Amino acid sequence: MLKGLYENGYRFFGLEALSDTLINDRKFPTIKSGYYVKEPQMANLIREALEIGFTLFEYEATDGKNGKEREIEQAENIKKIIDENPNSKFLIHCGYDHVIEGMPKIKRWEKAMAGKLKELTNKNPFSIDQVIYSEKSDLKFTNPVIELVNNTSSVVLIDEKGSLFNGLSNAEQVDCQIIHPITKYYNNRPDWLSLSKESKKYSIPKSKIKEYPVLALAYKDNEYEHEGIPVDIVEILNKEEIPKLMLPAGKYQILIKNKMYEIVSIYTLTIK
Repeated sequence: MLKGLYENGYRFFGLEALSDTLINDRKFPTIKSGYYVKEPQMANLIREALEIGFTLFEYEATDGKNGKEREIEQAENIKKIIDENPNSKFLIHCGYDHVIEGMPKIKRWEKAMAGKLKELTNKNPFSIDQVIYSEKSDLKFTNPVIELVNNTSSVVLIDEKGSLFNGLSNAEQVDCQIIHPITKYYNNRPDWLSLSKESKKYSIPKSKIKEYPVLALAYKDNEYEHEGIPVDIVEILNKEEIPKLMLPAGKYQILIKNKMYEIVSIYTLTIK
């Protein structure tokens, strides 16, 4: 969605997970850019935003704040960026219930970040929740609405009046609820990795693997040496099943690590 948002005038991208003041100059995330940023798909989100032209900013509160103080400081940090760029559009990525505009489930917060931001700026953000109607660790914890919709792609429901579905209860908390399908796996890889038409499947040649199990990590060229984050990682348990890496066009360093996390093979690869 990043390209479409950019084409519609969005230029600033704030991420709760980000902790990196040099990200806009470096143009790629590193293992020190944030705890959750170490995960390849999260890193890819940031990497793509930078490639498109977004200006990224962090807004997490300083350490030691309690729940209420944290929500307030997050909102204040975002408001500062908005005030400095009054004619710009902003995309804000947050975790858990920080997106709630009404009273959150965690009452000691009083108001979550989104609600506080709405109050501070006197602007009504369009809030989107992707947590409630996403699959959980076990099907028994997964909201039955997902199975009821039974779709193969993510959906937004609209009623006969054109109103967006925003929950079965406490509907005033967010503007929209996205319903994501249950993940299907093909050769031990989640189907949603194939959503990007720009990514191509690549299988590690068996000749590059001397022992099993191994990890295969694909780094963008010149990022591994600077503590970059892999674009993709696969675990290869045996020679019969070799999961495919999903890689967009570009030049890569492929690292093969054994079970002791020692590099046993390294080579370059170009995906066209």
